[in-house]
Amino acid sequence: MGNTVTYQITAIAMDYCDVDRPANARRRFNYVLRTYPELWEELKKANYHTRQRYFTPKQYELVVRFLGEP
Repeated sequence: MGNTVTYQITAIAMDYCDVDRPANARRRFNYVLRTYPELWEELKKANYHTRQRYFTPKQYELVVRFLGEP
């Protein structure tokens, strides 16, 4: 059985957003993602949904490509 690497979105949001609570970081991070229309479209093509808890490797790669390393 192969291991699939996933990236917890809340942890990534905490790295990108300077806020004290995970829920606030997650909300702000979703807002930031939407401010980059090209990134948002690419994420949607990669089957991203706002309620998912983990990024796939492809989705994480897109975020880093557009926003840089956290």
